[in-house]
Amino acid sequence: MHPLTNELWGTHNHFDLGGANIPPEWIDVIREGDFMGYPLAYGYQVWIDPKIGGFERIAPFTAADSARVATMKRPAALVPAHQAPLGLHIYEHPLFPDDYRHAVFVALHGGKVQGNLSVVPGLKVVAIFAEPDGSTSTMGDFLTGLGPGRDDNGTLWGKPAGITSDSMGWARRQRTSAGQRHLHLPFANR
Repeated sequence: MHPLTNELWGTHNHFDLGGANIPPEWIDVIREGDFMGYPLAYGYQVWIDPKIGGFERIAPFTAADSARVATMKRPAALVPAHQAPLGLHIYEHPLFPDDYRHAVFVALHGGKVQGNLSVVPGLKVVAIFAEPDGSTSTMGDFLTGLGPGRDDNGTLWGKPAGITSDSMGWARRQRTSAGQRHLHLPFANR
């Protein structure tokens, strides 16, 4: 929930049978009555190809389908296919610079492209700077270096699953790999 609007923000992971580059996955404000695309479209009003395995059932498209897809709003942010946006957190504390107040942090877990994790970017945390309603957004990397590079043991350093902050404003990244569960991110406001 955004602290200024009490509106729900969410992430979406889409299908993985469209190849390495489609579909992009969205991060957005979710409002009652919104149509977010599935199973007809993805991204921003891009029709799903009914030849992709499992989507044959949606064809043929109807005038009602077209009208429904036309109601899709542009998401606050789109990330490339298979980056798997999971947990998000809206930062409210004064520990980071002022620009980060109410920024939306999103953990990009990294997914699989037909079972091949090695081609998937992501494995990072991004920050989205937007108006509270999700408009006029920009997105940039906040925490990187978790992969796909491998350490000496041949394992990923971590796959971020969520991010939160404690009562003091310290950001904490959670991961799904074994071992350390949190990474403290100190950042002094100067």
